Amino acid sequence: MKNIKIKWNLGLLYDSIDDPKLEADMVKIEEAARLFREKYYGKESEFLKDENAFFEAFTDYEKLCEIVDIDRSGYYLDRLLDMDTNNEKVAALGVVFEERATKVQNSISFFLLIMAKIPLEKQNEFLQSEKLARYYYFLKISFDSAKYDLSEKEEELISEFASPGMGMWVQNTENLLGKFSIKYQG
Repeated sequence: MKNIKIKWNLGLLYDSIDDPKLEADMVKIEEAARLFREKYYGKESEFLKDENAFFEAFTDYEKLCEIVDIDRSGYYLDRLLDMDTNNEKVAALGVVFEERATKVQNSISFFLLIMAKIPLEKQNEFLQSEKLARYYYFLKISFDSAKYDLSEKEEELISEFASPGMGMWVQNTENLLGKFSIKYQG
């Protein structure tokens, strides 16, 4: 039986694990989250007052999510680890980046928690707004599920433990399965 070797070209993302762009991309994500939090945290009365202010805030949130969701660094480190599950340097850096990504998520979680607590009459106004029409489904789901939201501190605590715990479970399972080899004669 032939062994099939698969080699991914991760050089399209970064030159190596020591590429300064890896850190620069993570810093860009952290900075974008910091600026968003600085602009909106504790200022609900400003951006929840009318649909124009809310539209601006939600559009800023959407742009931030595009930056945060394009976590090239995390994807890169995950794929490197997929190719070499015994690479301790990649695993260690992956844990550090995962912790930083969790902090970013926690720093912006306030926005959805506050948004979901908008009074019912204002929710209906926003849901009927032409300007916010493209966000209807997201807003509707957020408003409907608000009763299950915890406080910001409680949500952060769950995030701190859930993400690494689940990530470690998945990574260990992948590592174990990646070491198996099956020979098939057919």
